Amino acid sequence: MVTNARPWERLQMKRRAKILQRYFTPSERRLWEGLGDGRLLGFEFVHQRPIGLQVVDFYCPEAQLAIDILRDWQRGEERLERKRRYLAKRNVDWLVFTEDEVQWYWHDTLRQVRRQLQQAVRRANGTQPA
Repeated sequence: MVTNARPWERLQMKRRAKILQRYFTPSERRLWEGLGDGRLLGFEFVHQRPIGLQVVDFYCPEAQLAIDILRDWQRGEERLERKRRYLAKRNVDWLVFTEDEVQWYWHDTLRQVRRQLQQAVRRANGTQPA
């Protein structure tokens, strides 16, 4: 993983992620019902994973797919754009859902994640341009 972070910054993010891994918000728990234990197309996801100086709610290393669930306080366009660019530089695809989308439209949320995973498989097999 490419990063310009200093070693102490990476360590700080790892510690933060470890603390966050202990707790699930209701929407994270709901999404985990569909993602955990390889339930979605056999892909393994990790909860609260640091990627450089960013922590994402869920990450699938095999598909290089990050998923975040936005809380009300996280909804700043500039903040989201910075995170999108940061992850894109590291070749990580990023899906973002609101808490309401996960709670009320759970099947649609999983359908979008499944579609993204299928695209990752096609890219890996060389049947779809990156």
